[in-house]
Amino acid sequence: IDDSEKSGDLRLFGLYNFNQETLLIPALAVKLTLDLPSGLRSRGVDTELKGILTRTVGHGRVHLNAGYQFIDHAREGERDGRYEVVLGAQYPWGYPRSFTTTVLADLFTRQSTPRHDTNNSGVELGFRRQIAPLVIVDAGIGTEFVGPSDRELFFATVGISFGF
Repeated sequence: IDDSEKSGDLRLFGLYNFNQETLLIPALAVKLTLDLPSGLRSRGVDTELKGILTRTVGHGRVHLNAGYQFIDHAREGERDGRYEVVLGAQYPWGYPRSFTTTVLADLFTRQSTPRHDTNNSGVELGFRRQIAPLVIVDAGIGTEFVGPSDRELFFATVGISFGF
C-alpha cells in the first residue's frame, strides 16, 4: 500500500468540542489523529489536525470537516502533507424509538499523495452503533470516483471507539 495509511497501523485520536450548537452558531470541534507505524511497510508517525463544524437539520445533522495531514517520512515525489475536505450527513436509524444506531454518508476530496496527481474524491456510506455508554462500533464502505488512475475503486473500514 503506497498511501500514508497502511494495513495494520495503529490509529489514536482525541476529539475536543469547543462549544454546543446554538441557533446562530454550529458546534465546533477539533480532532487530532496519530497514525503509529505498526503495520506492514510503515514508516514514521503521521499526524492530522481537523476542524469539524456540525449543524442540526431536522432530526439529522450536517457536518463540514476540513483537515491537514502531516506525513512523516514521505518518499521521493510525495507530499509531506495534504488537505482533506468532507461534507457529510447523519441520521439516527430507528428515530424516535432508538438513538443507538446512526447512518452516515459523505462526499470527500483530498490531495493525492504523489505531488503531481489530481485530488482523490469520492463517496462513503456507513453506520455507527453505540454498544455501551462509552463504546461505539462503526463501519463503512466507499469509493473514489475521481482521481489518479490508481485510485481506490472500493474500500471498507471497521473501528471501535472508547470514551473516558
